[in-house]
Amino acid sequence: ILGGPAVSTPEQRKIFSDSLGEAIDYFVVGEGESILLELMRTYKSYRLNGDPEKEITSPVIVRKEISDLNALPHPTYDEFDLSRYDGGSLFVEWSRGCISSCAYCKGRQLHGRYRMKSARYIVDELEFHYQRFHNNYFIVCDNLLNGNVRELERVCDLLIEKRLPIQWEG
Repeated sequence: ILGGPAVSTPEQRKIFSDSLGEAIDYFVVGEGESILLELMRTYKSYRLNGDPEKEITSPVIVRKEISDLNALPHPTYDEFDLSRYDGGSLFVEWSRGCISSCAYCKGRQLHGRYRMKSARYIVDELEFHYQRFHNNYFIVCDNLLNGNVRELERVCDLLIEKRLPIQWEG
């Protein structure tokens, strides 16, 4: 299962298909959180029951954007030994999409309209990671960090209010 910006166009998918061939079952275009779970459930059901009606047959699956990013759970990293990663930082995502539609950029095409997690949700996530992993350095990997300046200022205000001893960059 391949997803992300690298498989967003037919031309890009062809590069992968030509080099990896039958190793690829699906390309996911768009946001993959819900489809990955659906694919795993379908695959498990198909493998256990041999029910071909449950099989997803299209190799390209396009998913709509997730409108409420606060509905996504905080990543737990339960499956990862974070001590094996250099740098001591964690990547976090505060928003998706773009407020513009520049002809030279795929930002809006790939991620849709601009959506941002609420300031409270963002700070709760940072606090969660700080308390759980004692991590105090975060890299915000958003396509557009300042798409909602008012909410970004609220994030800063809440961090100051909570006196979380963290650093972040975007």
